[in-house]
Amino acid sequence: MAIEMTVSSPHQSSVAWQGPLLIGTDTGGTFTDCAIAGPHGLVIGKALSTPGRLWHGIVAAIEDAARDIGGLDDVLARTSVLAHGTTAMLNATLTGAGATVGILTTAGFEDTLSIGRVHQKVAGLAEWERTDLAKLNKSALFRDKNLIEGIRERIDAAGDIVKPVDVEEVRLAAQRLRDQGVTAFAVNFLWSCVNPANEQAAARVIAEVIPGARITCSSDLSTMVGEYERFATCALNAYIGGIADSYLDALDGELRRRGFAGRILMTRAWGDLERVEQVGRNAVPSLFSGPIGGVVGARALTTDAPDELPLLLCADLGGTSLDVTVIHDGNVQWNQHPVIERLNVAVPTFEIASIGTGGGSMASFDQELGLIHVGPRSAGGDPGPACYQRGGAEPTLTDAALVAGWLPPNSRMPNGIALSVSHARAALERAIAGPAGMTAKSAAAAVLRIASAQMADLIRKACIERSVDPRRAVPLVYGGAGAQYAGAFCGELGVTRFLVPELASAFSAYGMLGAREGGVKTRSIHATLPVEANWLNDVYRQMEEEMRVELEREDGKGIRFERFAELRYNQQAKELRIPVHEDVDLGAAFTQAYERRYGVGASDANNLIELTAAVTRAARPIAADNPMRQRAGDRDGGENGLGHTVLLWIDGVEYDAEVATFAAAREPAGVAGPAIVTGNYTSVVIPPGWTARWRGDINLLEVRDERRN
Repeated sequence: MAIEMTVSSPHQSSVAWQGPLLIGTDTGGTFTDCAIAGPHGLVIGKALSTPGRLWHGIVAAIEDAARDIGGLDDVLARTSVLAHGTTAMLNATLTGAGATVGILTTAGFEDTLSIGRVHQKVAGLAEWERTDLAKLNKSALFRDKNLIEGIRERIDAAGDIVKPVDVEEVRLAAQRLRDQGVTAFAVNFLWSCVNPANEQAAARVIAEVIPGARITCSSDLSTMVGEYERFATCALNAYIGGIADSYLDALDGELRRRGFAGRILMTRAWGDLERVEQVGRNAVPSLFSGPIGGVVGARALTTDAPDELPLLLCADLGGTSLDVTVIHDGNVQWNQHPVIERLNVAVPTFEIASIGTGGGSMASFDQELGLIHVGPRSAGGDPGPACYQRGGAEPTLTDAALVAGWLPPNSRMPNGIALSVSHARAALERAIAGPAGMTAKSAAAAVLRIASAQMADLIRKACIERSVDPRRAVPLVYGGAGAQYAGAFCGELGVTRFLVPELASAFSAYGMLGAREGGVKTRSIHATLPVEANWLNDVYRQMEEEMRVELEREDGKGIRFERFAELRYNQQAKELRIPVHEDVDLGAAFTQAYERRYGVGASDANNLIELTAAVTRAARPIAADNPMRQRAGDRDGGENGLGHTVLLWIDGVEYDAEVATFAAAREPAGVAGPAIVTGNYTSVVIPPGWTARWRGDINLLEVRDERRN
């Protein structure tokens, strides 16, 4: 069954919206998006993000969405669940805004984080960043050796206590760290993933010495073997845990003050939602919550239309970055040890490739080299692009799009922003056109061409690294700016069609409404295939029972379990996560996944396959009916088809392009390019020779190159 999003009038009576509501919110670097689902439809809202007081932007986005369905306070009073994703904790980490962390670790292993893996200097860096050798350094976090105390304790690999914790030694270490201004403690001992007793004993001593201290034990976060990744995760959690609590407490307080009585759930790295009470204790999985909602929504589309969308390419282009994810036959590839500030963490998440090119990316001209650069610096929401008339002076990708006609000047913007073509043109003339000796439109075209090429390069790289031909993939473009540039980067890639959700601008917030509440439990295993099926089933059943108890503390209805196995070839460093179902042949499934990931012929039939971990996911829906099967109202209002025209500059040629609503694309003829389809804060640029038609069977706008189909 295809996802249905029942259209509701943007100005319908609030009476039609009586009943329980769900809210999804996504806070990005430039905008905060909101989606509200009720019994009779779905609406979206948008507001500028407000750094330092992010909850203000969240409330403003909800208010924007709620203005036609009863108002902010009424909507909040009727909301049962608010699902939230944000880059707030990630930004705090990247800007060094975390706590002063004191670390207690096994004596002799104080340098684990500073030594790191062999690739730590380049971990997480783009190829162009790796070439600047003078700037390659290891992580700047947790390098002060005065804040790392070695404790003489030891647990062996079997979990036996060889040397218990010396209470007095821990007490003195905690006092020394406290005297140096430490506000959060990270306790990471060897083999605590097998037996946490020594870590727990040390934590009790710290709590006695420093009442109220924030203490993180690595065994509370990960039971996986891998000292370095567990150590890094523990230290990062201590670093941002307080920020997470403060941020979520402020959000909760603001919403409660306005009458909200429901639950706030946070998007986690694995695509599920968890109660905010758990986030402060284990904050690292929420570092990745920003782009996760869109991937969850995209995966739902492939589940409902598996034959139509066997190879989906998620392209999430917002104000700050482009995030790309590949979904193959409904399966998202996993990154087992993602990187934060050059540190690998033990929090598996969706494999997402990113580049600092978005609508707010600044453009500049290098007079010495005669080159135009786009990104990675971003104007964000404050001051934002020059065309926002909020004090921004440097030209951005949005300014170039406005001057080139890719963004209609009368496009509806959040916070009452009126787009100014003259401000955008002046910024381009001052920074690029004047120094380069070209017109403002030529400068805009050059900026757009460079940005589109950067986007195409990222997508090409993401596909090739996953053994996927980008020409076979179908891009699903979303985010506030995605649909403006899709035709351009698809042309660069040789891709002949792309898909646009009607709620593209707030698709990540919308996708959170289809997420499930739950969690993941992982258990380290060291076995070589084949393994005895009953033994492995017993491992899964034990984990499932533990998770059932945790979820049933509130409500045990609708819990569904999924099983995964992490497998690798003997002596290889990286595992693949394989779905486990009844009668699965783990060896065959791993071989198939390996060749899909690394290329046909890459598997090794003569090598042993190791089972390194069993993974169980437990989740339940947040609503009885899937809110993603509601349909969106067009906040731009137009049930009529084609409207006015704009001058659209593409590949050095200026066209008279008609501006149409999504309603026009529902007509049999569709909308032929050059044109722009607009609605719900989204502008879809249709290049010459392309046609946009609404696909009712999959409920997406399909834009196709008619010349090559």
